[in-house]
Amino acid sequence: MPAPAPRINENQDGAFGFVLRSDTGTVIATGAGKLYHLHSALQAEANACVAAIEATANLGIYQVKFESDSCTLVNAIKHGGFDLASPGVLIREARSLSILHFDHADFLFCRRGCNKVSHSLARYGYQASVPSSSWMDDPPEFVIGLVASDIAGQQV
Repeated sequence: MPAPAPRINENQDGAFGFVLRSDTGTVIATGAGKLYHLHSALQAEANACVAAIEATANLGIYQVKFESDSCTLVNAIKHGGFDLASPGVLIREARSLSILHFDHADFLFCRRGCNKVSHSLARYGYQASVPSSSWMDDPPEFVIGLVASDIAGQQV
């Protein structure tokens, strides 16, 4: 389940991070990158979501649940309420890519605390010297510890 997360600063620059997991919690892929000239947090969230959708589609996965800690983004993708707003083109792109690439895609809201791995990847993406990075099957070391902590917390 990809869980995208953005970061944004006062210069209107930000970053995103996402983690793709199997239904058992195993990390399939991760990604992070920097974003420039953002107009809103919703735009950053939508960019993160599109990146996660594209990575998932490239892996040939056909049934997926996307999780975000942005209730606004989840509702916008599901119900189209922000299609005419400034990040609307990204929201429509997320919806279109999902229809095009997946047999079944659902968008779910999760609490911010459930998105620690994605937020850590966003911090990494913001500080990285390259525009974006992705890892298949071999996530960065800091991600492995966070995922293990998430899985242990779910089993309590």
